[in-house]
Amino acid sequence: MALLSLSGASAPVSLAVDGDSPSLKEVFSGGEPWLVWCSDSTDGDDVSAIHSIVDQAAPLLMGVAKTGILDCSEELPNGKTTYSKLGLEEKSPTLFFTANGAKPRQLSPKHVKSAQSIVQFVTKNASPVMRRPTSQDDLQTHCLGRRWCAVVLTDGRLAEPHKSDAAALMRAHRTVQFNAVDSSKYRLSTDPKVLRKGEPSTDEPSMLMFYRMKNEHGKAVTLARVHRGDLMESGGAGDALEESMVLKSNGRPGGKGWVTLSSTPKIFYRKGGERAHSRTLLGRGLCLLACLLVCLLSFLSWVFSFFRSHRTHRYVRVYVRNSESH
Repeated sequence: MALLSLSGASAPVSLAVDGDSPSLKEVFSGGEPWLVWCSDSTDGDDVSAIHSIVDQAAPLLMGVAKTGILDCSEELPNGKTTYSKLGLEEKSPTLFFTANGAKPRQLSPKHVKSAQSIVQFVTKNASPVMRRPTSQDDLQTHCLGRRWCAVVLTDGRLAEPHKSDAAALMRAHRTVQFNAVDSSKYRLSTDPKVLRKGEPSTDEPSMLMFYRMKNEHGKAVTLARVHRGDLMESGGAGDALEESMVLKSNGRPGGKGWVTLSSTPKIFYRKGGERAHSRTLLGRGLCLLACLLVCLLSFLSWVFSFFRSHRTHRYVRVYVRNSESH
């Protein structure tokens, strides 16, 4: 009975750690926002003070995050404490926040001074974020390095109706890192058969789903599946993602159309994209300027040589005439 939940209750309610929901696994990495206070990190009169602050924050966070109290020094089934498992610094008080499948974050002292400061921190970090990778490092960090990843492909800017659909999709699948790529500016390179029927249009986005797993030989591989069409309508990308996250007995995602990629997907600027076009114009302008400069220098060198040669011949003629007169 290590976890005590404050959410939606006037007094802490004891919840079982092993078996009954929510389990510590759900709290640590389930995706739902959780604020947790390590009760063992506070001694003496500070206990009632921090307990009061957390208790005041809990009702303000209803609908935003769940709130709990945990003895973080208690040994977990793997033999570690919560401190060592999550890499928390043991100081008074210790509060940490988890959300969207990301690594738990420990609150700094300035964030635990009052219930309002806690609420501000949690509210700011509770919502999932749509990333927009523009480089290979971005793609690796925000997508390919995660177990589950989705890339919404658009032809131009993401239209307002699709933005609200994407936001709803992210809230429904918090353990999936969502990204958006404008296909009019960037090209996402995958196996041809993955995107063969998945190129987006101005009216209809596409969504690429990626899943990392180990195959039967223990080698890490990336699988991909594409869905074109509505994001949240029946039979849309949301249903496809829901279906995919129900793993099969062999560990592969559910649903049809999954392809094991033979190489790592890459992102490039399109040659006809706005940035690439401006860079091309700049390059051509600099090249033309360099050519003009070379021509000017060549002309000046020729003029200098001409006048120098003409002046030398003049001096020679004058010298010859003077010599003949003598």
